[in-house]
Amino acid sequence: RIDGEKQDIYRANLAFQGIAVKKGDHKVKLDYQAPGSYPGVVVSVLCWMVFFTLLFFRHRQAGI
Repeated sequence: RIDGEKQDIYRANLAFQGIAVKKGDHKVKLDYQAPGSYPGVVVSVLCWMVFFTLLFFRHRQAGI
């Protein structure tokens, strides 16, 4: 966003992103959401749940 208005993003220098900005002072706000971050969090939480469940049953089985 430039001065609160959403802008189109363009490819710049092969691997970068850019926006067109007119001459002068502006307030630029960039919001970025890493692709795959939500599924990654879900998988991590599920794995931790499985880990703690297995740990609980192992300690219960050992009588600790």
